[in-house]
Amino acid sequence: MKNNLTSYFIGLLLILFCNTALAATGGTVKFSGAIIDTPCSLTLASESSSSSSSLAIDMGVYMKDKVPNASGQKVVGSEKELSIKLQDCPHYDGYDIMPKIVFRANHDDHNSKLIKLDGTGAEGIGIGLYDSSGRLLDIKDVYESKVATSKDNRMLTFLFKAAYVSNGQKVKSGKANASINFEVSYK
Repeated sequence: MKNNLTSYFIGLLLILFCNTALAATGGTVKFSGAIIDTPCSLTLASESSSSSSSLAIDMGVYMKDKVPNASGQKVVGSEKELSIKLQDCPHYDGYDIMPKIVFRANHDDHNSKLIKLDGTGAEGIGIGLYDSSGRLLDIKDVYESKVATSKDNRMLTFLFKAAYVSNGQKVKSGKANASINFEVSYK
């Protein structure tokens, strides 16, 4: 009797689960999006000039004995403002443009976060690139916008500062020139 009762319950459970499996429901998936021609127009600006593709920033002249000995320390007074402005960014309802900036430069041999000087003179320093909160950016990393363009505001401005920064090595006087390339991509 016990075996019959167990068999009965097993059979009943199988019938219930088979009916559930046969009573499946379905649905529809719809995809939407947009393809755009041009992302945003670009303007570079410093304290004294602006351009749409390249910019020269005069970093100034500083005494050799004013360069700090400790690696990562800024040369006092050497900070210069730099902004990357993205204007006329397209916006489609529900689809915001979120740009990211990839910087490309040779990094300093003694402090990889610094932009390496071009080797025409000065030693013991590099150029540090700082975000708007004063954080030294690692030029090997991708800088991403945390703010998207909106329907009402189709412009984004990224504020940076550049400064001469000690790399901890012996300081040698001379020209202290460097350059950095960047690329803006969108997601």
